Amino acid sequence: MKPFNVTIHRSYPNYPELVKIMITGESIAISLLNYGGTISKLMIADRWGQKKNIVLNYPNESEYIRQRSFIGAAVGRVAGRISQGLWSSDYGNYQLEKNENDSTHLHGGSVGFDTIFWNYQIVEKRDYVQVIFTKVIPDKLGGYPGNLDMSICYTIFESNQLSIEYKGISDQKTIINPTNHSYFNLSGNFSKDIRDHILTLDASNYLPLKKDKTPTGEMLSVNGTSFDFRQGRQLKNTLTSSEDQILQEEGLNHPFILDKARDVDARLFHPESGRAIEIRTTNSAIISYSGNHFSGKPFAKYSGLALETQELPDAVNHPSFGAIVVEANQVFYQKTAFEFFSNYSSN
Repeated sequence: MKPFNVTIHRSYPNYPELVKIMITGESIAISLLNYGGTISKLMIADRWGQKKNIVLNYPNESEYIRQRSFIGAAVGRVAGRISQGLWSSDYGNYQLEKNENDSTHLHGGSVGFDTIFWNYQIVEKRDYVQVIFTKVIPDKLGGYPGNLDMSICYTIFESNQLSIEYKGISDQKTIINPTNHSYFNLSGNFSKDIRDHILTLDASNYLPLKKDKTPTGEMLSVNGTSFDFRQGRQLKNTLTSSEDQILQEEGLNHPFILDKARDVDARLFHPESGRAIEIRTTNSAIISYSGNHFSGKPFAKYSGLALETQELPDAVNHPSFGAIVVEANQVFYQKTAFEFFSNYSSN
């Protein structure tokens, strides 16, 4: 007997291309949209066995198309911001689209991964289900060089795990740095914010931001600051901090450089419900964003926490941050795994 029931919904009169794929198991369920490769629902049981959605979502799936919010979506080619949209390579200078305040390239440009109807394939095995989204992203879209043959594979396991794998190959030298932009609220009640959640990050350093939200170029120690999540820290203790960077961003919006010293790169825990997530990634950084821009309906400020696994943003302008450049015909690969707990103990 297979552990999951898979159903497909296509009845969206105004958007005939839109498909919702629902994968339901005993203690975990996920809904994915082919638009944006989006996680539109993620149901996890709590300590009492009650299953609730733990990711911010729109009740009406067509809302993802009508307004661009990045909620739950795959983001790329390059997630985050590139100052002035400039990338210089040995082949010359590339001007990427400046789609934020006419000064910054944001989340792949105006036509990013989150705005695409992806082709999809469903693979059902004895103990897992895969949904594989594929698309060829054309040369020069958003200013990026190269036709990029891209795939995003979501695998949901019977053991309450979810992995997201990104693979791509371009016919020209290009830059790739995707992520998923889900906002987590482990309470399952979006009228509550995430200040009572406990965040743990295996990160001794973080990147401060300029006012345009791109990195200053510095790499600062978390020691003695509100950015020290190494031993676990309740989010309210950071979100109410008077440190300049927290005040500037009105919360967390910062890249953390992973130490890779532990088995788990990040953990988010909600003590009341007992729900927790452990994150392991091949990436070198996690952007922790506390939904600072939310201002009311449908989501209030701090309604969810995004934990965006990726390479350091604006790496093309700061070589010390590492590389997001992929050579022509070189295979790009990145994986992030999420393990979900229903009755987690921090002891």
